[in-house]
Amino acid sequence: MTAMAQPHLGERTQIRFHAPQAVVDALATYAERRGLPVSRAVADLLSETAGRPDLVLHGEPMFDFAEVIPSVAHESEGTGTLAIRVPKELVPVLDEFAAEAALRRPDVVASLLAHRVGLGHLMPERSQLLMTG
Repeated sequence: MTAMAQPHLGERTQIRFHAPQAVVDALATYAERRGLPVSRAVADLLSETAGRPDLVLHGEPMFDFAEVIPSVAHESEGTGTLAIRVPKELVPVLDEFAAEAALRRPDVVASLLAHRVGLGHLMPERSQLLMTG
């Protein structure tokens, strides 16, 4: 029996970031429900959120976080850490956001994802991004 071939993900850059545990838990639940490893699911979600849907590898990353948020927001305290591998082409976009907000790249990633899952209010004030559409 042969092993299933893994899709080539292209060149990736690892980004490690800290976020409120509720955000980390929401992202883990999102990945689980999509049936993907956390890094892949979150990289797709981040690509879509940062305005680069062309970098999404695993279908449509849209998801209704409203059903997840009530449980994770009340059960999660403290800060969690995630390390994800994002497409190399996404890094300049994230760096541009970081320069505009005077934040570090990991803080921008955490803020973008926290806002995307509906938990942006949990981010420290310094890490808040003005989310415009």
